[in-house]
Amino acid sequence: SLDLAVTLGGIADVEPSPPGAPGTPGPRTGLGVPPPQAAPPQESQPQPRAFLGIQGRDITAELTQSFRFPVQSGVLIESVEPGSPAEQAGLRGGNITARFGGEEIRLGGDIIVQLDGQAVTSIAQLDELIAAYRPGDRITLTVLRSNRRVEVQVTLGEAR
Repeated sequence: SLDLAVTLGGIADVEPSPPGAPGTPGPRTGLGVPPPQAAPPQESQPQPRAFLGIQGRDITAELTQSFRFPVQSGVLIESVEPGSPAEQAGLRGGNITARFGGEEIRLGGDIIVQLDGQAVTSIAQLDELIAAYRPGDRITLTVLRSNRRVEVQVTLGEAR
């Protein structure tokens, strides 16, 4: 390796430095060879996310006890977005407003209990299950409507 010292006249004196001296490159570093460059990151398009179009609430033991729901867990549909896949499939939101624990909730809507045969226990889990699908995929939701099990086919839309 080389140490460069600049003289006052602007001409560099070149002196060899002993291997391993402080400030000298290690044994595998080549002088004048640029370090390898990482490949530029690929611009990946974000994957479109599937969309159902409901606002819901977890069915809890407290809700079941207070409002006599026929299940211990699931997702109560409080509202359905106009024009959404949920509305097109005929899912129903609540039509009765009640107070529970200091909050308003909408009762009377469908209760989602399964998605493609898998039990649905919370709105967070429903979101995770739907995230595994793509827009245009068809799913089967099992819902409780007026205490009867109904299977509803939904073609998922694309989240905006």
